[in-house]
Amino acid sequence: MRTAQPTTTTWECTGKPPQWKAHPPVDNYGDTCVICGQPRPGLKATKRPRPAASPYPRGWQLLAATLLLGSVLGFAGWIVWQNWRSGNWQTSTTVDDPTAQVTTRTLDASQLPADSPDRFSSGERRLLRYQSNRDGDRAAVAFAAGDYAQAKQLFENAIQGDRRDPEVQLYRNNAIARLSKEPAYKLAVVVPVDAAASSAEEILRGIADAQAGFNEANGSNGRLLEIIIANDGNDPKISPGVARKIGQDPTILGVIGHNASAATEAAVPEYEKAGIPVMTATSGGTTIASRVFFRAVLSNQITGTLLAEHAKNTLKLERIAIFFNPNDVYSRSVQEAFVDRFEALGGRFVKAIDMSSPDFQIDKQVKQLAGKFDAIAMFPNTDLVTVGLSIASANNQLPGNQKMQVMGGTTLYTPRTLSSGGNAVEGLILSIPWFAQTPYAYEASVRWGGQVSWRTAMGYDATLAFLNTLSGTPTRSNILQNLRAVRLPADRTSGDSLQFSPSGERLGQPILVQVVKGGGGPVGSGLVFKALN
Repeated sequence: MRTAQPTTTTWECTGKPPQWKAHPPVDNYGDTCVICGQPRPGLKATKRPRPAASPYPRGWQLLAATLLLGSVLGFAGWIVWQNWRSGNWQTSTTVDDPTAQVTTRTLDASQLPADSPDRFSSGERRLLRYQSNRDGDRAAVAFAAGDYAQAKQLFENAIQGDRRDPEVQLYRNNAIARLSKEPAYKLAVVVPVDAAASSAEEILRGIADAQAGFNEANGSNGRLLEIIIANDGNDPKISPGVARKIGQDPTILGVIGHNASAATEAAVPEYEKAGIPVMTATSGGTTIASRVFFRAVLSNQITGTLLAEHAKNTLKLERIAIFFNPNDVYSRSVQEAFVDRFEALGGRFVKAIDMSSPDFQIDKQVKQLAGKFDAIAMFPNTDLVTVGLSIASANNQLPGNQKMQVMGGTTLYTPRTLSSGGNAVEGLILSIPWFAQTPYAYEASVRWGGQVSWRTAMGYDATLAFLNTLSGTPTRSNILQNLRAVRLPADRTSGDSLQFSPSGERLGQPILVQVVKGGGGPVGSGLVFKALN
């Protein structure tokens, strides 16, 4: 019997200095942010009221404070001595003692060389360093020492401490695979740990779901799946070096990644040199092409085309202003797909506006469009999502008869749109690759404690595609051939059938959603995404 549908919803936090630490956007499921501790919107941080302070302590207060301090210091000294004598505390941690106190190093991952070991892990180190988990840190020490039984137990303890953390679940499964008599199949996944932590976690959750299902069913011929996580920071200057390092490891049979289209496009030539298949779960850029490249997510050509058809054929729009970043692969390609289809259907006028320009003035630009255009289409890359929401806000401040219909692409399909957009995004229409109304969406929400995203679903499907090519003694070459023959029905995926065109593109149709008033969205927003088709 299924458990009740969880009511926990995601909310996004970036911190609010100086009270809270600023950090990259991260989606949260609990009542406090996993990075800075800020409470969920609508909740108040509890603080004890302070009594009015006296400028000088009274005599009895001073005596009591002195006695208390002496007692505390004495007890603390006794604890230190006992632990030092028993060897529980050490001046440094070694891999020989996985139960020792672990101090996680603080590294600026963006400064690491592309081939640095600190960018890669099967369990030897934790890459999601902002996720505080003492058992996870200890498990990594045991894993690095080759004590996989101890690592397995400690990673299981870490999962009990935070069941929403996909990294420790992947490493637990890796430890089990290392304990197996048969060598594990190995896949690498490249995610932007330090640049887009929330997106990285979302992708890893889907991969962890697929890995767990495969390994718990005893894999294929007794061989289980091991996942190597790599961090490229969504940086197209770093991603080729990360790809080169992966390609040089002959035990890695395939790659899931990268996240951003620009990073994926930069990395693909390295995979082609190595002859290793790579499948992106999130990059929609249409300029990415290679004999080794596959796409688990629908391309921008498909999502942009559907949105244009809805704008012209259903909404009867004629004049549209498009905001995009001409320097970004994703933003540029979805804009081109939209314009091509809209004009082919008879759309009379399209104005393209560079939202990344340093001279871009949101309020001024939107006011210039008022009364001249029927709609605004926004295709920001991930770094410009906030700018997109500001454009929607400026549009919402126009007089009622001048407000334009607002629409956009996949990057706006995030809890941030609902929690930060407010009334300005009500009515916003998006073309997206997946919507959370499938059996997998339900099962994943139970496991992870809240609704999962399209990135999780696509990560799941990408892993399933690879798993269906593994049998006997697979090679990179025969996996490439087998991927083209993958045919998975909807009931064996995240919700849609899975197969690829000869060029590696996923076949299927996107979904239109609209922001409407309703419950079930981020706390305090009063908004949800509702499917239109």
